[in-house]
Amino acid sequence: MTIITAISSGGTVFYGYNDGHTLGDSPLPGEGCPWIRLGNWALGVSGSTAIFNILSHYAPDFSEHQASAADIVFKMRSLFIEYGLGKRGSDDVEDHYGIWCILVNVNGEIWDVDEALAYSRIPEGTLWARGSGTDYALGAAFVLAEQNVAPEARIITAIDAAIAHDLFCGGKSQVRTLA
Repeated sequence: MTIITAISSGGTVFYGYNDGHTLGDSPLPGEGCPWIRLGNWALGVSGSTAIFNILSHYAPDFSEHQASAADIVFKMRSLFIEYGLGKRGSDDVEDHYGIWCILVNVNGEIWDVDEALAYSRIPEGTLWARGSGTDYALGAAFVLAEQNVAPEARIITAIDAAIAHDLFCGGKSQVRTLA
């Protein structure tokens, strides 16, 4: 399964993932990166392969000039509605899409996006994680938060913790910066 992480430090976003993973039950082709570039933004996806494929296909349609996380999430919701995706339980007021995401931009912002496409800003210096092994990744990040550890090392440690302790997280940790 997929573990995605991100942290912002000094205006730079560092993001990571495990390279031996699946979305749903499908392995990703090639190196298997679950991050999609959307102009000045990048979206890490954990969950549905079908939705990942739709977002990858339409990535060029996301303008380089998307002004806010709201613009990106609105575009995502529009695509999902167009494809008839989403399920709503009898007590739900919104559709759920079977994905959990981290949205980052070149200005250093990080946003959590849940399965109902509700989004919230993650403060600078806070490592965030989504996917299989999230609890292990966030636990490892918590331990390192007060120790002045470099962002890249915090991401690698968080992903390695998920790989080591979650039965469904495999591969090796990868870390990149968004520029």
